[in-house]
Amino acid sequence: MFETIYQFAIDTPWWVYLILASLIFIGLRARRPGFISLKRAVIIPVAFTALSIYTLISVVQLSVLHILIWIIALLVGILIGWIQIKFSRLKIDRERRLIWTEGNWTLLVAFILIFSAKYYFDYQISVMPHIAEHPIFIYSLLSSSALLTGWFIGRISGLFYRLFNDPSHDLSQRLKNK
Repeated sequence: MFETIYQFAIDTPWWVYLILASLIFIGLRARRPGFISLKRAVIIPVAFTALSIYTLISVVQLSVLHILIWIIALLVGILIGWIQIKFSRLKIDRERRLIWTEGNWTLLVAFILIFSAKYYFDYQISVMPHIAEHPIFIYSLLSSSALLTGWFIGRISGLFYRLFNDPSHDLSQRLKNK
């Protein structure tokens, strides 16, 4: 088994490790206090939504059940992401469109979960192509993809909601100190 994993790791294209390193770097940076760039924060949900939809339409045979599983997992993820942002300690500067966060580890954990899940499912499909027809595998693939995508959508939705509804603070001084 370890030889198979080792062989798969060796056969993995170099750019996959570059993506992993980039995700870890971004996740480590997010654990420190700082400003959240809304422009950059929108890119992640858009990218993961595209990947999740691609998974939905390319890996499995579409059925009403598959779409329903994907939508339910997406909605659960959105709720979790929204709740997380709702209770996060953020400071909002509406005039400058700035959001200050104390920072946390959740983005790093999410990136590692996403990378691991994607790697696992792709590995399983590459060594056992017939597994993509197994219902439990399909449900796991769709729900994990949609849940994590929903989490990002919920987070960005929560950030925009708070930007326009929380009390505004002048964060220009923090911006100068950054």
